[in-house]
Amino acid sequence: MDSFNEFDSTLEFNRGSGEVVFQGQEEIVFAEDISESDLKLERKGDTLFIKLKGTQDSLAIHGFEGLMPETLFVFANGNEMEFEEFLTGYEIKYRGTRDNDILVGTVASDKLYGSRGNDTLQGGEGADKLYGGSGDDELRGEQGNDLLSGGSGNDRLDGGEGSDTYIFRKGNGHDTIVDHTPSSSSMSSENQDTNTLVIDKRLLAEDIWLEQNQGGPELTIHFGNTGDAITLDRDSIQVFQIGEEQLSYEDMRQRYETRSHGSGTPYRDVLTGHEGDDTLNGHEGDDKLYGMAGNDFLEGGQGNDVLVGGAGNDHLNGGDGSDTYYFSEGDGHDRIDDSSSLASAPYPGEEANINTLVLDPKLIAKGAWFDEQDTLHFGNSSDSISFNHDAIQVFQIGDEQLSYEDMRQRYETRSHGSGTPYRDVLTGHEGDDTLNGHEGDDKLYGMAGNDFLEGGQGNDVLVGGAGNDHLNGGDGSDTYYFSEGDGKDTIVNNQYNPEEFDQLVLSNIAKDELSFSRKDNTLVINVKDGSDQVSVENWFGGESNQLDQIKTSDGVVSASQVDELIHAMAGFAGSNDGSLEVTLENRPSVITMVAPSLNS
Repeated sequence: MDSFNEFDSTLEFNRGSGEVVFQGQEEIVFAEDISESDLKLERKGDTLFIKLKGTQDSLAIHGFEGLMPETLFVFANGNEMEFEEFLTGYEIKYRGTRDNDILVGTVASDKLYGSRGNDTLQGGEGADKLYGGSGDDELRGEQGNDLLSGGSGNDRLDGGEGSDTYIFRKGNGHDTIVDHTPSSSSMSSENQDTNTLVIDKRLLAEDIWLEQNQGGPELTIHFGNTGDAITLDRDSIQVFQIGEEQLSYEDMRQRYETRSHGSGTPYRDVLTGHEGDDTLNGHEGDDKLYGMAGNDFLEGGQGNDVLVGGAGNDHLNGGDGSDTYYFSEGDGHDRIDDSSSLASAPYPGEEANINTLVLDPKLIAKGAWFDEQDTLHFGNSSDSISFNHDAIQVFQIGDEQLSYEDMRQRYETRSHGSGTPYRDVLTGHEGDDTLNGHEGDDKLYGMAGNDFLEGGQGNDVLVGGAGNDHLNGGDGSDTYYFSEGDGKDTIVNNQYNPEEFDQLVLSNIAKDELSFSRKDNTLVINVKDGSDQVSVENWFGGESNQLDQIKTSDGVVSASQVDELIHAMAGFAGSNDGSLEVTLENRPSVITMVAPSLNS
């Protein structure tokens, strides 16, 4: 290794000089065949090496940071420059050790390598490149447009002033960016700093999701379950480079969902409750809310949200937007309070909100039915869901979609009093009940007591049950049921349309157990000894008051046959109105006499 006397004012560096050590000369003069582009700079500790490319020639400057600023670097082309100016024309490589290093750059464009250990890298001035390597490193670019790559480990990165670029690769661990230099939000357009985060393409195959932090940098980007993540603030990064695509901060927040356990953000959130009673609020954005176990309150807020209460008795409100609710087997009793739908009358130019309830087909298979409070039940299970009339516009059952009207028409409504415009099943109590089906094809069961049953419009089924009941099918094709032991029922039948078909079904009662008579305009049908009886009011007042048929366990008696039976029985009794007292003694004779009419 050659060295020059510290009293020499000039150090000449030629090809073939070998390893030369700088001794404080005032000038470093390079040979005519050496230009600036022939040199490269490297650093080890506090020693700077100026190397001649393609050779073993080098100039070592120990303690170069204390070099006198008036030292000149002179080239044959006439370029003369002081030390700092000379440095700025090169990228200086500086590599750390296996220990915990502190690497400080120069005014030039430095390339700092932390290698192993928990290192601190400071770029200083210039457009620097900082590589943390393995370990938990701290990288500070400081001035200039810097490039920072933390490497493996949980690193802290701060590009400082300038438009900086951050590199995040698969296997980099959990890095944090704390770059708060002024950006486009606070600077004029000509002075904007634009920081870019470049994300490894290999991470795109992972499930990318966001986490909203409480305190400290606000956002963490997760990459599936890899353990790789990067935390940053809104103003840290202006451009996210993902593959060939560039996204803004807002784009990232809209594209990738934010997952948390409580309150949402203005973006796409996925909020998941715990095992207890949770309150989840999505606020703005198209959110997904999962209550999990417990009695939860889920509020979607603005946006097209998805709400899943999970197990427990949950309260769900999607808020504004077209929301989707999911209800599955074992979800308990949920309630939907969503009155935001504009389906009936949206403002001009505004799209209607369409809310959808997705129902588990396994629940429907148990037997779906409504109660009078708009609660949908499923057989005898403990699962049920209630909602206001305008909360749901579409019911999704497997691949089938039904409207609210379709659901109410398909699945019956069960109650104990007044019906709805849909398919009702009204059941009385043990006392004297009044049941009114109103519209729809209804089923009315009076049960015990002297009940009043009115079918209303629709094709209704009326079963008085035990007691002396009053039955009026109303408009439509109605069916009246009567069984032995039901007492004495009265039917008021009105056919408003010739196409209607009304009938009386006598369950487990044969033809030969009946006797027919007329009392004024009323048809009286006695069963056996007459303790059970059905009266059809105003039968003889006109065909519109008659039944089309009377069905027994062994046949059918038509309306025309009834007249024949009345005349036959009247002849037997010797009465003009066909009234006849049937006793145990005369019953065989009566049956023999009317048999031709019964069997015709």
